[in-house]
Amino acid sequence: MLRFCAKPEMPVNNTGYVYFTQIGEDFNNALKRVDMNIRKNGGLTTEVFINADDPGAVYAQNVAVEQGYFCVRYMPCPDGIDYIVYAKMYSDPVDYSDIHTTSPYTEMLEKVRSFDPEQK
Repeated sequence: MLRFCAKPEMPVNNTGYVYFTQIGEDFNNALKRVDMNIRKNGGLTTEVFINADDPGAVYAQNVAVEQGYFCVRYMPCPDGIDYIVYAKMYSDPVDYSDIHTTSPYTEMLEKVRSFDPEQK
């Protein structure tokens, strides 16, 4: 069984947010629908919040990665549900050669680039 805590159809600042509090075997299809709805409504990025304590969390994380998401943070919440947050960007890959920085920002940018799934 799958439950949403937020409607994914309405991007805020071009980002769609969706919370999965309970993961079920329909997660794969649900995440595809989320992608379609957010893109259709002008979203450029989706953030998926997966309940870290749900028994299906590992399955959900694997599905998210297979669908092009990458882990961006762990978010402990005071309401008792901790989330693992995955993001997906629908824009073109970043051209890092167009970004000019000075130290220490050059090192920080290289660290960011090393986690960019489009760069691997």
